[in-house]
Amino acid sequence: EAHFVEMDVTDDAQVERAVSETIEGFGKFDVRYNCAGGSMAEDAPVTTVAPWIWDHTIGLDLKGTFLCCRHAIPKLVEAGGGAVVNMSSLAALRGVPTHVYSAAKGGVISLTRSLAATYSEPAQDVREPVGLLLQLRVGEVGHVSTPVTASQRHLPRTGTVRMAVDCLVRDVQPTPTGQAGQPSA
Repeated sequence: EAHFVEMDVTDDAQVERAVSETIEGFGKFDVRYNCAGGSMAEDAPVTTVAPWIWDHTIGLDLKGTFLCCRHAIPKLVEAGGGAVVNMSSLAALRGVPTHVYSAAKGGVISLTRSLAATYSEPAQDVREPVGLLLQLRVGEVGHVSTPVTASQRHLPRTGTVRMAVDCLVRDVQPTPTGQAGQPSA
């Protein structure tokens, strides 16, 4: 069973309320899945992107993940354990002209690694933390065709995605069909 609470993930009080509401409804929760985020068509190289784009994207993609973890992790620990999945992007691992989005999603990866070092006990393979308290993972999505990504078709696709994300997530194929995903209507 899932529970949806509408909130602005960039607002600390709203995130705290959503976590409390979920706990009230279910007594606890076992998984925190942080997926809110995105890029804007105005995202551009650092020399031309407007500072408000930086503030908006970092706020939504990175601060939102931070606030959700900030309020959810203590509840997960209180409940005896659980899992946190923070969604990132392949853009964080390869050079793309959407510098702000890449930086935000790279921050999600670093935040998740730091959380794993603090709240989970690492397995023998430090690339894959297995938490006795919490399991923390970075999820990666493959390419999805959108107006923003359409402008990036000319970018070189060197190496394999498997090599790029192996240090973060094991055995994840970004697009099993070999085709780009399509946004839902």
